[in-house]
Formats: sequence, C-alpha cells, structure tokens
Amino acid sequence: MFMGKIGIKIAVICLFCLTAVCLVSATDYVDPVCNMSGKIDANTSFASFNHTIYYFCSPMCKEEFEKNPEKFLDIDKNTTAVDPVCKMNVDIATANVTTTFEGTTYYFCKTMCKDQFEADPLKYIGTIDPVCGMNVDADTSVSSDYNGSTYYFCSEACKQAFDADPDKYLK
Repeated sequence: MFMGKIGIKIAVICLFCLTAVCLVSATDYVDPVCNMSGKIDANTSFASFNHTIYYFCSPMCKEEFEKNPEKFLDIDKNTTAVDPVCKMNVDIATANVTTTFEGTTYYFCKTMCKDQFEADPLKYIGTIDPVCGMNVDADTSVSSDYNGSTYYFCSEACKQAFDADPDKYLK
C-alpha cells in the first residue's frame, strides 16, 4: 500500500496471469456483507475476489464473504460465466474467447486462459476417477496419460489399477 495526498492507493496484480495491473485510489468503502460504510485504514479487513478488492467493517464480515462471495455481490448467473482457469467473471454476451468441450461452452477472459484450458480441460472443470467413480481435484490428485488424455485418480491404488488396464475403465 502507498500513502498519498489523495488517500490509500492499492496495486492489484492478477495472480493467475500476472498481466492485469491497476492502481485505484480509495478512502471510503461499503462492506458488501452488512452494507456498513467506513474509511480505509491500516486495520481495515479486506479480501480479493475476481480481481477486485472488497473492504469489511470486521474480520467476521470478511469471513462470511469469503465463504460465498457471490451471495453478497450482484452476479447474474444467466449472463455471467466463470472462466474455469482464472475464475474471473466473464460477460457471456460480450465474451470474445470461448471453446466447447464435451458439448458445453466455456467462456474465457483471454486467449491465454483458453489455451491453458484446451491443453487439459479436466484439470479445470473437475473430473471423476475412472476406477472408483470418485470426484477428484486435478490440482492435488495423481494422474496418468493415456492416448493423448490425462486421467486423475483419488489414490495411487486407483492409478495403478488404471495403468495396468486403462481400457477396462474407459468403457
């Protein structure tokens, strides 16, 4: 944070693509949870969501917001999609970057996110372990590559079973 004559300035850097940098000036805020207004100071609680910083009157409001930000923000699910790579909200009507995977259209903030998605879609939309049928997180699970696709598993045991006979589990 930088202190200046016009108030506190905050530099926001996109942690996903490291390209979006904006400098905003702010001295007043409205807490999105309780709608209380206040002045930003060194003790003000804050959180970032979709490349925007939100300020809170207390740590309790911040915690409540972080559980489900959309609950407190006016995000229309019918006109807004979430970029599966960077999690940024994308206006469906004006989205310039899209792709289709298994019959579903996905919307992206930019081509770089689309390219990352297309390289390994299941990493971003979640997947099911082909051996046991359990939902798994591609970021934290073990994986195997087979016939140009990556498959994710809940455990090393499921991975080993798949590796021994992939076709058995891909029917």
